[in-house]
Amino acid sequence: TIALFFFVSFFKKDMFSFFAFDVENPLTLDLSSWDTRSVIDMSHMFYELAKSSTEPATIYASDKFDLSNATYASAMFTNCNNLQSITFGTNCTFEKCTSFGGDSYDFGMFCGCSSLTSLDLSMFDTKSAENMSHMFKGCTNLKAIKFGTKFTCGNCTDFRSMFENCNNLKYSTYTSEDDNTPFSVSMFDTKSAVYMQNMFKLDRSNTAFTSLNLSSWNTASVIDASGMFNENRS
Repeated sequence: TIALFFFVSFFKKDMFSFFAFDVENPLTLDLSSWDTRSVIDMSHMFYELAKSSTEPATIYASDKFDLSNATYASAMFTNCNNLQSITFGTNCTFEKCTSFGGDSYDFGMFCGCSSLTSLDLSMFDTKSAENMSHMFKGCTNLKAIKFGTKFTCGNCTDFRSMFENCNNLKYSTYTSEDDNTPFSVSMFDTKSAVYMQNMFKLDRSNTAFTSLNLSSWNTASVIDASGMFNENRS
């Protein structure tokens, strides 16, 4: 276990690839004492962390772990395939973040986090997000996501492969009362969407997305939605 209690100066602006390394032992990252209020770039921060570990890894970020000024979060947890739990504090809002994804297939924020079973993103504010491509791609064991009322995506143009191969994703909620609501993205504001390729694409072992209500979605600006609901039989 690695517990990190040292102070990160609020003058620190760039956390790019800060923990981008692999370990073979069980890992716990405690970021509760970090002051990150001035950090702008969180991309690749935990990229492939504990990828070779045979035991689950966990990350804990308290309310002091303030990400309200972070602009980039692409690949923040990419390929952390032994990461079993992430706890975000209430100040992990990402309200200025424009990028949760990227052009590369593995640049999504949680892409390849195949050991995660649930995510509480109720504090996320996505009003500034422009790219959410591959955000949850390959989270094959993810069963539930808790979205907040500010997870709206109104400025997002790129939703490519956002939930691709989330084969077990069955539940989501926008409230704290009900943790067993069937998966829904009806709250997404898609008026700016341009790319939606493979957004809900699944492999043949899927049990997710048995019903999706997209009746409120505005897709007038979408130019490519190829493979959006494909089931990969290869």
